[in-house]
Amino acid sequence: MKFIVSLAVSILSITCLWTCGSAPPSVPSSNSASPSVPSPTPPSNTTTAVGKWRVYTAPDKSFSVEVPCDLVDKYNIHEYSCKGEDDSSLNFFVVFVLNMSDAERAKMTDERKFERFIKEDLFPPNRRVTKMVPIKIENGIGREILVTNTTDSDDNERARVLIVGKSCYEVAFVSTDPKDLESAGTERFLSSFKPLQ
Repeated sequence: MKFIVSLAVSILSITCLWTCGSAPPSVPSSNSASPSVPSPTPPSNTTTAVGKWRVYTAPDKSFSVEVPCDLVDKYNIHEYSCKGEDDSSLNFFVVFVLNMSDAERAKMTDERKFERFIKEDLFPPNRRVTKMVPIKIENGIGREILVTNTTDSDDNERARVLIVGKSCYEVAFVSTDPKDLESAGTERFLSSFKPLQ
């Protein structure tokens, strides 16, 4: 229960930071093939430039991901975030929760309980999971989701929720424009995420 509360508080606090802009509500279509998460391969350094995009590795070496901006853990609570350089309505973030107990991990690796947790416990009532697709991940469990806000059509999110070992990650892209959720940049960001522990 402590894990669920800490994850929900982390995600709520970071999500509240990015509610702005304007766009009509809609749910983008997504490829029906199950996405996958790359196997852990630690990068050689913390930040490696790839064009405007950079490979960012968390200081504790817990994950790496490609982003077009500098991820920062502003509050030192394993919530790494940044805004896209070209458009302030684009946001990238990774929420990383450490130290799940064996009981919490066992509960969360049950497929139905994991999906129920995502739908019912991860977000406040006004944020609704509109799509959920299983993610193939070695030694873990994951889902890719689309989330809409029933009280704010400008709050659109595409995310991956992953449990690897005793760690839980939410890797999310948030935008005021639902069309951005299907962009090549969003796909690059989500697909490049690698848990390293």
